[in-house]
Amino acid sequence: MKRLLSLLVLSGFLSTIVFAQSNCGNIIPEIETSGNFIPICDGTMTGLPNLLTIPDLPNTEFVIINVDQPATDGQGMMIMGTDENGESLPTDLGLTFNQRFSITPVAYDLAAFRSWVDILLNNQSGASTCCELVAQMSAGFCNNMSAAGLSSTDINNLSDVFMVLDVFNGTTGSASLEGRLQQIDAFKTAIESLPTDCQDAQASLCYAAGIDEQLYTIDETPVIVEVETPASRQIVIVAISSNGILEYSIDGMNWQFDNAFSGTPAIGTAYVRLVSTGCMEEMDYLNDKLPVELLYFKGEVEATTNRLSWATATESGNAVFIVERSADGTNFDEISRVPGAINSLNTLAYEYRDANPFSDIGYYRLVMEDIDGYLTYSDVITIERDDPTGFSILSIGPNPSDRVINVSITNGDPGNMDFTIYDVMGRKVREGSQEIHTGLNNFPIDAIGLGTSVYIFTASKGDYVVSAYKFMMYSKD
Repeated sequence: MKRLLSLLVLSGFLSTIVFAQSNCGNIIPEIETSGNFIPICDGTMTGLPNLLTIPDLPNTEFVIINVDQPATDGQGMMIMGTDENGESLPTDLGLTFNQRFSITPVAYDLAAFRSWVDILLNNQSGASTCCELVAQMSAGFCNNMSAAGLSSTDINNLSDVFMVLDVFNGTTGSASLEGRLQQIDAFKTAIESLPTDCQDAQASLCYAAGIDEQLYTIDETPVIVEVETPASRQIVIVAISSNGILEYSIDGMNWQFDNAFSGTPAIGTAYVRLVSTGCMEEMDYLNDKLPVELLYFKGEVEATTNRLSWATATESGNAVFIVERSADGTNFDEISRVPGAINSLNTLAYEYRDANPFSDIGYYRLVMEDIDGYLTYSDVITIERDDPTGFSILSIGPNPSDRVINVSITNGDPGNMDFTIYDVMGRKVREGSQEIHTGLNNFPIDAIGLGTSVYIFTASKGDYVVSAYKFMMYSKD
């Protein structure tokens, strides 16, 4: 489709319509025509049009026209809006799928138009203001400009120019591009009839509409109504479209016709697209359903251990409870694993005793790992012991090790510590002593020759014994 629009030129003293050979120079803006309609998805941006001719006029903008909707002025198709670079979002202009539109360039001089409006609003000729004189052709022009919140400094783009034209002509209905050019003619003619004090002799109002245009048709994009989360790691994408087959994805690359997914992350993005067009919609989701419905998680102090207990109302694919401990509530280490029930609809109770508790405050949490390796975390609880010795084992590492283990111990009072290492049969395989001071103590123990197995480290200071800290040794041979 092409629409040939006459090139119109306005100056303060000339009303003759001329073409590119005029004193306004080469002002016809040309863009690369699309020839046929370019399909784009509803809700996506158009591409930047390729401007083939750079006009001499300082401003070039683009008019977006609904080619299926006549304007109320009867002069052509309805203008939906303007855009400074031609890259527009049709939905912002009220255009949706199954509608067509075009983009046409318009060149003009914004500064000149702004100058003429400024003179009309602020100059005077003899005993009358320009506002009083122009009111003979446009009743209440200046008052209406003020009511619309428009001054010369408020005219910043082609859309503002069109607003001034509506105020001047008293129009409120939809306009065509042809109609807008006729409005500028009327505006020019009215100003030329005013005294020269109400005109800008230095500014020429030159403008032109392009000959070629880019044409677009809007394809439907499906709408995701919601992402349902029936269970942990399960989602169902609920989407609609007016026509066509939909397919679904959770990564935007692998697609399926079934809208239900399992093994999904707790936080993710759901995708749906129309097979016929490839138009795609996406929606972020949060699945806050846990694989375990935890009734409680609590702890209590016993003579030499900290007892942790918890219960579940339901379990869905829950493989194991990982018990973690921390000295500061931030950095946690695994201290045990308790098997889960996999699937259960009955109340189940669990417990674990930390035989190597911290001497003061210990922080604990449960990590629930399901059969797919997905992890969820419980709230953190604290257990505070009143141990006057301040003596406890913080860590043994590396675990596993092949020759040397590094022991980290916290201590209240300086003195000697005795340690013993047992194998899983309860046989003593290594023992020794170590002088420790107040606070944090780190020291290595040579464990070469112990062989590949699990061992138990026991430490004592006076009558206070900390035991059952497990570690693993392996042989490289």
